[in-house]
Amino acid sequence: MNEEIKIMIELQHYWDNVMLCESEISRFNKSIQIWNKNREDLKNELQKKEALIKSQKLKSKEAESTLKEIEEKIKKLQQKKDSLKSEREIEAYQKELEKILADKDNCENFVLELMDRIDSLEDEISQLKIEWDETDKQVSNDIELIKSKIILEEKKLAESKESFYALVEKLPPQSKTRFLKLIGSKDGKAIAKLNGEICGHCNFQIPSSLAAEAAKGEKIVSCTNCGRFIY
Repeated sequence: MNEEIKIMIELQHYWDNVMLCESEISRFNKSIQIWNKNREDLKNELQKKEALIKSQKLKSKEAESTLKEIEEKIKKLQQKKDSLKSEREIEAYQKELEKILADKDNCENFVLELMDRIDSLEDEISQLKIEWDETDKQVSNDIELIKSKIILEEKKLAESKESFYALVEKLPPQSKTRFLKLIGSKDGKAIAKLNGEICGHCNFQIPSSLAAEAAKGEKIVSCTNCGRFIY
């Protein structure tokens, strides 16, 4: 087999490793992003619940204060009862008392409703804190493991690139320029193996004479369709 073709096959092997390493590094980094997002989402949910319970407790405090004011009004109003003389005064008193008592009932119901909400939120927050602690530890451990894998892939990537760029210098200038241009394509393929008369890169059937020449491995042959070197 032509020495240039041998070099190109080896170069392609190195570059396949480069692309595989880059793909793995990208995949690992995406995994880290997903883990961090999941952790951040849980943290945000916990913070929202904590902010909500804070506002509910403030409302409860305000409602209890309002309830005390209403109870004071009722006491003051009841103190006036003995001083009422006319039917009109008694009727007005009754109406005012009924209204204040209704306000008291509404306020008491609101306070009870808020207490139920607060109890429910406290349970949710307690569970979320447990979940957060577990998730935070798990995510931290998983990310450390992924980072160690990234370091290994980066090492393999650097080694493959170093081998590639050292070996590519052994190609003649014209072949080197073309090979580097092809390898820089999206799929990173510069040379492909023939399957009979079919290009292993683009699946195009090349002329029989060209396939026979490529099979001999004596000359540099390219696919008439995709332009890749073939062997």
